Amino acid sequence: MIPHKNEPREVGYAKEHEEYFRDINPDLSLTHKDANSLFAGLNQKDLFIFAMAIGKHHNKTKTPKDIKRNVMVSAMSEQQKWALLAIDLSENKDALSLSDVKPFYLTAEKYAGAGMDILLKEMNINGFVEYCENLEKELVEILEE
Repeated sequence: MIPHKNEPREVGYAKEHEEYFRDINPDLSLTHKDANSLFAGLNQKDLFIFAMAIGKHHNKTKTPKDIKRNVMVSAMSEQQKWALLAIDLSENKDALSLSDVKPFYLTAEKYAGAGMDILLKEMNINGFVEYCENLEKELVEILEE
């Protein structure tokens, strides 16, 4: 996807979630190559998209107080960018808003903030593997409908 004139350079996550996105400490980071996580060795953008999807699935948003914007929009695939746009369009139902895509990314940040809270809570309660299995079961149920 060619960058839109209003497309931001980066999107971000709540600063309180920074340690989970950063590839520094394998005990905290979900993306560190040695992490015990579905995201091990993946990029911040992948975790961001997943968190955004979890937030949307649960229909929860959270406006982060402090945002760490360092997830490069240019690194996102066309499908990932369309997912961001589709989420905002599903809420606002205004195709004319495509002329200014910046608000779409702000909506994505809000869903990602809530999604990270949900993901971290579920991981602490059930463990990451069990949480992923539960998500898989939910997805199969949705697809069967």
